[in-house]
Amino acid sequence: VTIMSTSKGVMTDRKAQAAGIGGEVLCVVA
Repeated sequence: VTIMSTSKGVMTDRKAQAAGIGGEVLCVVA
């Protein structure tokens, strides 16, 4: 799971991809 900071707040990479937005990767949880 990748945690990202986006313009819509902090979310997982899957939620960001579903929302069609990008952002900065904060951390990767293995």
